[in-house]
Amino acid sequence: MALLPRHHLCNPTYINCEQLLMSLCALQSTVPLVLLDLPSNVAILSKSPADLASGNATLATYRCQESTNRLSIKFRAREGIAGKISAYIIPAIPPKTCSVIEVQLPPLCMHQMVSSIPGGGSASQQDASQADSLVQQLQQSRPCSELVLQGNFSVHAFHSWLRDVLPDVPTHLPANSSTGSYLFKQSQLGTMLSCWYTDGQAKLVCDSITTLAILQNTLLASATAAKQQVSIRYQLHPQALQHCCGVLWPFLEEQRALARRKKLGGALQELHMQEGDASFLAREYKDIISTQSGKENTQNGQDAADDTQGLDA
Repeated sequence: MALLPRHHLCNPTYINCEQLLMSLCALQSTVPLVLLDLPSNVAILSKSPADLASGNATLATYRCQESTNRLSIKFRAREGIAGKISAYIIPAIPPKTCSVIEVQLPPLCMHQMVSSIPGGGSASQQDASQADSLVQQLQQSRPCSELVLQGNFSVHAFHSWLRDVLPDVPTHLPANSSTGSYLFKQSQLGTMLSCWYTDGQAKLVCDSITTLAILQNTLLASATAAKQQVSIRYQLHPQALQHCCGVLWPFLEEQRALARRKKLGGALQELHMQEGDASFLAREYKDIISTQSGKENTQNGQDAADDTQGLDA
């Protein structure tokens, strides 16, 4: 039994059981998760109210159909705090012994390591001059702010701190390496983060103010826990806030359009049932009615499957 991770959490995450069939998968998370629909997923999803007092921000159950040994789960997590996801797998055949899979979510869990800037240079180089060239390319392509940390920490100590914040960071630096250089991309917004560090100094460059704020808080906590004195210098780009708003605006527009369609869906569906004909409506309203009818048919199919499973039990 294994969890097959993807490059970032907006892609499906697969739970693979090669030698047994799954009956049920219970999902528990200490951080809020947005569970996304997958057309290829035949499992029936049931959500339970969050129990924050017990540290359960997300509780959900996937009931598998017959002959299921691979389950696809797609979700989106909010960045800012670390968390843990636990998947409890119950097999369909005796002995029904529950197996647990745990995955740690770092504070910047929606970031993924990339090898190059879109239309720019590669991040695989580790020396200072090439890292400076990469930072310059990043700063020329977008308005980036800069966070510089200085102190008596070693390059290996900072590397371990970085592993606690970002995914995909290797366990150890290459042998005889005195610097570290990595490039990350936020999988939802597309913002870029460049990390370069050596003994006593680290430079973090990003076009997202929020990402740098999360890095500052988490790295300071790690330095305090290690009893290391660290000084911080922050340089904000004059156009950073305007750039972040421009990146977020298309997503806000999309959410506003979805909220409008949801608000109109019930009224249009009722109008369609009363009139019996929707040909006089605009194309946009016809699409909303079609989408609403499809959701109702899907829900009816899931209810029928629930009744069938109850009778079989």
